[in-house]
Amino acid sequence: MAPFKKNLVLYEGSGFFPERMRLSAGASKDSLVPVDFTGCSAAMDIRADYNDPTPLMSLSTADGTLHLSADGWIEIDPTLAAVTGLAWENGVYDIEITYPGRNRPRRLVMGSVKVSQEATWP
Repeated sequence: MAPFKKNLVLYEGSGFFPERMRLSAGASKDSLVPVDFTGCSAAMDIRADYNDPTPLMSLSTADGTLHLSADGWIEIDPTLAAVTGLAWENGVYDIEITYPGRNRPRRLVMGSVKVSQEATWP
């Protein structure tokens, strides 16, 4: 399965839109079922460009900033500190999922990130 393309907006001081996305798989549109992420781990990096060695932001299930569910939901939940005072406006991202018993991750979602700067500061 090729990675699903989804562009995101990061609302500075708040979070991502969409902050949740649901992935389904099946042989046809009529046979789609939610992807079961039970036991999986995930990581997401945002970079200025795919070739940039330094991430602008990193999120993961290990640090609690990405959440996976058994009914196909991926939730992006960065800390307030991570989304405040951003010095960048655009980037690219992907989300890689590692399934139990697999020794390599699988890229499921990718796209661009645009920062919408906030006018009301804490």
